[in-house]
Amino acid sequence: MNLSYHNDNAIKTKFVARARGHQKADEIVKGQYWGDGKGCAVGCLVHSSSHLQLSSELGIPLGMARLIDRLFEGMPTENAKKFPLRFVQAIPVGKDLNAVMDRYYFTLLSDEKMGSIAFASHKVKPSIQTVIDLYARRIAKDNPSTEEWIKARRATAAAYATAAAYAAYAAADADYAAANAAAYAAADAAAYAAYAAYAAAYAARRNHFLWQAELLITLLKEAK
Repeated sequence: MNLSYHNDNAIKTKFVARARGHQKADEIVKGQYWGDGKGCAVGCLVHSSSHLQLSSELGIPLGMARLIDRLFEGMPTENAKKFPLRFVQAIPVGKDLNAVMDRYYFTLLSDEKMGSIAFASHKVKPSIQTVIDLYARRIAKDNPSTEEWIKARRATAAAYATAAAYAAYAAADADYAAANAAAYAAADAAAYAAYAAYAAAYAARRNHFLWQAELLITLLKEAK
């Protein structure tokens, strides 16, 4: 089991200082991982383009490492420049953050105003609700079987071209696939949902990324 910051306060202090330094020097930029002393959310934290390195050094799920990359690139620049520092500050020391990812995807799909189900047609809502229910059970420590995840994946596959259904399909796929592939699929689902839910409005899409970022920060601060 990976614990955040490997249960070492000194590691958190290191990354908070690094993020603060890059923010103060205006070295946090979009569109590149790391180069000439500047980088994105991933690059400025580990000075490379490796999501796996970020996951390993911070002791966070790989899906979370990929997710912050998508959120950073999707939100307005003024917010993005502050996001890496806010992220590393919010991560508690010595916690298994897989449960945070479960709660994140559950809310991403189920929120009555901002979740995928709020924008889904009546035709695809049942398949999305199935995935929501599986995440609810897992959060309650009643872990669904692999067969149940496979069934949910199949149910959403038929309609996954629909924006909100795609998020449910990929979220279901996250628990059907192997660990690393699962995290990647789930991160893609989150990013796609942000675009798909508000496909007609650029500003609204960016606001949805902000909502997702605030959701992640809140869940990290609440992690037990």
